[in-house]
Amino acid sequence: MGGITPALVFALLFMVLLGVIPRRYWYLQLPAVLGWVLVWIDSAFTGHWTDSLGVTITVFSLLWLALTWKRARSGTEPDR
Repeated sequence: MGGITPALVFALLFMVLLGVIPRRYWYLQLPAVLGWVLVWIDSAFTGHWTDSLGVTITVFSLLWLALTWKRARSGTEPDR
């Protein structure tokens, strides 16, 4: 075990930032957090297929969140 590295500090800070996503977007927050956990569960970004899958899930969720926020600001989001 190598202890806490700068990469792990970054991973932890990013995880905390994912926690800032408003609760009403839980359906986007949950996959983003789980994808990020999938990347860092082995404490390193190694390029393993699980890392690639986790990054893909996280990025897709964050892009969907950005589009949702953009629609909400423009007033085109349907009422729920």
